[in-house]
Amino acid sequence: MKITRARISNFKSIGTSENVIELASMVTAIVGKNESGKSNILESLGKMNTLTSLPNDYSRCMTRDQAQQPVVELTLEFTEQDKVTLQKELGSSSSVFTYRIGSVAIEGSFADLLTADDELMAIIASIGSFPSGTLGLQQGELSVFNACIGSIKSIPTKLFENYSQRLTTTKANASRRTVANGDTLIANVDRLIEILNRYYTLIPQIYFRTTNSILSDNYTSKDIKETHLKKAGIFRSLLTAAGINDSTIIDAFEKPTDGDKRTAQRKFDKAIQDGVVAKFNEFYKQEEIKMDISFDAQSIKFFILTEDKAMSFSERSNGLKWFFSLYIDVLAKIDPDRPTFYLLDEPGVYLHVNAQRGLLELFDELCRQGGQVLYSTHSPSMLKTEDTSNVRAVQKSLDGMSHIFNSIYHPGLDGDKASKLETLSPLINFIGMEMKYNLSPLSGKKNLIVEGYTDYLYITAMLNYLNIAEDKRPAIIPSSGVDNIIHIASILSGWGCEFSILVDFDGHGYQAAINIQKKLKRNWGEDIFFVSSTLPAKKSDVDGPNAMTIESLVSASDFSKLTNDYSQDGSLKSLSAKEFAEKVKSGTITLSDTTIANFTNLFFALHIVERETNVPLSSYEDPN
Repeated sequence: MKITRARISNFKSIGTSENVIELASMVTAIVGKNESGKSNILESLGKMNTLTSLPNDYSRCMTRDQAQQPVVELTLEFTEQDKVTLQKELGSSSSVFTYRIGSVAIEGSFADLLTADDELMAIIASIGSFPSGTLGLQQGELSVFNACIGSIKSIPTKLFENYSQRLTTTKANASRRTVANGDTLIANVDRLIEILNRYYTLIPQIYFRTTNSILSDNYTSKDIKETHLKKAGIFRSLLTAAGINDSTIIDAFEKPTDGDKRTAQRKFDKAIQDGVVAKFNEFYKQEEIKMDISFDAQSIKFFILTEDKAMSFSERSNGLKWFFSLYIDVLAKIDPDRPTFYLLDEPGVYLHVNAQRGLLELFDELCRQGGQVLYSTHSPSMLKTEDTSNVRAVQKSLDGMSHIFNSIYHPGLDGDKASKLETLSPLINFIGMEMKYNLSPLSGKKNLIVEGYTDYLYITAMLNYLNIAEDKRPAIIPSSGVDNIIHIASILSGWGCEFSILVDFDGHGYQAAINIQKKLKRNWGEDIFFVSSTLPAKKSDVDGPNAMTIESLVSASDFSKLTNDYSQDGSLKSLSAKEFAEKVKSGTITLSDTTIANFTNLFFALHIVERETNVPLSSYEDPN
């Protein structure tokens, strides 16, 4: 099953308004200022651990000045894999799990699935009607037995917590005496455990990583015995992931003979190589990792081999160390037979840009294996360049309450301009970074140099909207400002690339066009164009109300279809362009004839579309 949304109520800074986070089917990112409440969202879900119920310590996490206990409501949907696992068609409706301290209510398709299982319902009825008084139990034991029976009766509407342990105890009580139908009760309990295993393993497990603990390259035998074997940590995770018991590592140092020590050491080495390193290499595609493990009298050391050169683990890149340590921890803590919901607070915060982008690839791989990822970040490198539909924003109001916005374009993201800029700063920086990763000039094809990235977004969106053939489209190269266009043009000229230039119909664009004409001998109307689709005859033509930017080609009615109109705010207008491009790509916006005509005329002027192909606007086929 996949979690599609979470409603978090009365948990720390999260109250009962704007408290729902919508989750993408694969990866969801959260951005926001420090102390905005991003970590509280992750913690509210992460503390649930196995998704059985809210632990008792949630009562200490109540929103201040609130009397209501925390509640987490999850909406889940079946996946195609669930249909394969259960070998049956499943309804498309959602399931709602409402988590409170000590109980989990079930509604929707999961409850319907349980109710429709005739064998399960027959077993519930049989066990529920068993005369517990015939078992001869003491009063305390009888109360426990009857409580378990009550939970069994509630299976269609409530999650049966700790079912395996509680049902095993019930079976043991039934086995203590020879009673009528005792064998049937025992058989029914065994079968109930099997059936619940089958259904409950569809519910995702939680993996919550709040620290960036990294495997060290040296552990002393003293620290291993006195510290690492006694507490949870990355070394303990390594042992668990490899299936190594404590006695093996202790024997590697303390066996009385060298032969026995070496036997234990080789056993340790083989378990690490087979149980961890080999599996990691199936997962980590950047290089094949070879690990060398060395023991001396007092310590164990880990080395990574690169072309037969041994490097201590600490000498390798932060990226590899982080990936490997994360993988160890995941391997140790999750059940491979259940889907996993990964919660990561500021992952890769110490990684360089390339390693952070590699971490996004890691997230994709986790999702391809059936997982979901929710993470918080301040880094623009930790956001996907394709679109921002999976980014959620968190903002804290003056009363200290956190508010979740499921779109970075949400009109509720208000407050003063500086606050909004800080909340969305990863997105604004990320939009600018897309140029670095996606754009380059092309030889053998016409290049179009534009003033900035917003020009690129609007023009590309309209090329898509108007279904302009790929072979007619130029490679669009955004400059970082109109004054830098001449430098890009000079480089392309030296490289022998064909190019045109598009500037705003304003004073800056006019002056830049004059400079380019003089210095590069480029002609207006042949190589240099204005967004107005017309050429100014004199400077006054572009002054005052006559001035036009790329945003001027979008009608007011179409801007009103965006969640926010950032067109008049230079610091935020990139978000408006991004939303426009994403809505065009997803087919969720129908543009006015005015916008279509404006861009069509521009494309005619730029010779992207030939004049003879001009047709009445009414004959354009709307791709939506």
